[in-house]
Amino acid sequence: MRTTPVVSGPRNGRPRGAVLLAAVLVAVLSACAGEAAEDEAPPAETTHYEGAGPGSLVSSESFLQLDGSLRSDRYLSRRAWYRSTNSASQAPTEVSGSFFAPAGKPPNGGFPVIVIAPGTTGAMSGCGPSNFPDLRGYGAGVLRYLKLGYAVAVPDYQGLGPGDPGKHPYLEADTAGYNVIDAVRALRQLYPQASARWVATGGSAGGQATWAANELAARYAPELKLLGTASISPPVDLTSLGAGLESTKASARQRAYLPMLAISISSSHPDKAKLEDYLSPRAIDSLSVLAGCADPQGAAKDALLAALSADDLGPRTRESAIVLQDWLASTRLPQHKASAPMLIGWGGADPIVPPASVEKAVREACALGSTVSTIYAADAGHDMKGVDRQVQRWLRNRVDGDPAPDDCRAHEN
Repeated sequence: MRTTPVVSGPRNGRPRGAVLLAAVLVAVLSACAGEAAEDEAPPAETTHYEGAGPGSLVSSESFLQLDGSLRSDRYLSRRAWYRSTNSASQAPTEVSGSFFAPAGKPPNGGFPVIVIAPGTTGAMSGCGPSNFPDLRGYGAGVLRYLKLGYAVAVPDYQGLGPGDPGKHPYLEADTAGYNVIDAVRALRQLYPQASARWVATGGSAGGQATWAANELAARYAPELKLLGTASISPPVDLTSLGAGLESTKASARQRAYLPMLAISISSSHPDKAKLEDYLSPRAIDSLSVLAGCADPQGAAKDALLAALSADDLGPRTRESAIVLQDWLASTRLPQHKASAPMLIGWGGADPIVPPASVEKAVREACALGSTVSTIYAADAGHDMKGVDRQVQRWLRNRVDGDPAPDDCRAHEN
C-alpha cells in the first residue's frame, strides 16, 4: 500500500549573502524531520487494479489532505497511479496524479475532460501536485473547471509522485506528453462518465507537455478525441540555455534549472552523462534542495544558489557540454504536425523562455500544417498574467465544436 506523503509548508527567513552549504542543509533537513512527526495522516483507503498498457490504473486512494473546497460532495476525487511511457527508453512507467469529476449526472456523451499540466514543481520524489492540499496552487484551476462541467486530471509526471523511486525526466517533452495523454485514459477508468473528448492546458513546463501531447495524441491514443491544447510560455527550444551554461553567460535564474536538467539527462542517458559532468561535488551534496520542491524550499534554495558560483553549475568538459546541447536539441518543438488545434501564448519580456524561440516554433508548426491560435503580449513576462479567461474561453469553444481561429498567416516571414 502506498502511504500518504508528508506535506511541508514554505519556510520563512532569507539568509543574506553567502552561507555555509552544510549549515543550510542541516537546517532544512531538521525542519523537514520535525514536520514529518507532526503531519502524519491516517492510512488512505486504497483500491488496486488489474490491467496492463499505457493509461491503465495501478491503484487509487482517497484524498485525505485535500483542501476543503475540493472535498465537496459535489465532486468526486481520487489520487491514482497509472501506467505510462518513458520516451527515451520506451519502457513502461508508473505515474501518479489527481483526478476529479462532477458528482452529478453527466451530459449526453459524458463530461468533457481537461488535463491541467503543471509547470516546474521540482525534480524530486514528492514534488508533484498530488502531494499538497492545494495541488501546488493548481487546486483553484481544478475547481474552476469542475464548476464548468469538466472532469479534471492533474498529472504529477514521472518521478514526482509520493515515494516514487524513479528520477524525473525534467523537460523531456515526449515523456511529459505521454504522461498527459495517459492521465486521460486513467481518468476515464476511474470515472466512466467521462467522455473520450478532451482538452489540455499548461504553462511553462506544462505548456511544453501539452504541446508534445498534442503532437503525439493521434498516434499514441487514437481511441481518444483531442479537441485542442493551450500552451503558455512553453520552453520550445532550450539550446540557447545550453550555450549560455557552457560559456558561463547564463543568468543566475537560468543556472537554477541546471540541477534538474542534470538529473534528467543523467537518468535518461546514463551511458552518456552523469551528475558530476554538470555539477560540482558541493552542488551534488546540495541536490536535495537545489532540485527539491520549488516553493517549500524556496528560501533555502535561494541561499544555496547565492553560495554557489558559475563553476559549480555548468558543464565540466567540452564533451559534457556537447551531450547537454544535443539532448536539449532533441527536446525541441515542434517535432510533428499537431493532432488538433493549438493555442500558444508568450510574452515579449519573458526572462526564461526567449520570445523569439516561441515565435519561431509557431512558424514551424504552421509550416507543418498545424492549426495555431496565438496570444502575444509584448510587455508580459513568463507568468503571462491575465490570460486565464482567454484560455478558458478558447478551450470551451473547442469543446462546443466551434472552428479554431488560425493565426498562421499573421506569423509568416
